[in-house]
Amino acid sequence: MVRQASSKAAWAKQDVMVLTAKQEAFAAACAKGETASIAYREAYDASNMSAAALHVAACRLSRNPKVALRVDELCKPAVKAAHLEHGLAARVDVSKP
Repeated sequence: MVRQASSKAAWAKQDVMVLTAKQEAFAAACAKGETASIAYREAYDASNMSAAALHVAACRLSRNPKVALRVDELCKPAVKAAHLEHGLAARVDVSKP
């Protein structure tokens, strides 16, 4: 019994970050700076959705903990690069010719 419980725990832990291909595409578009609605249109077939329904679906998906975590993971390198760039720019003395 203990062995089954540990394998279930491992499965549950593994399942935490499993995204569908559409969720991954949505997260990637959000990480690139697209709005949730535009990202939703890029990842899903929203051709028959009203603007209001699309907005609601996009907001729900963006609040999904797995999707939100993936967006954060995808943004980390860009945020780090921006901080490094800003730090270097702050150290450059532009007043000297």
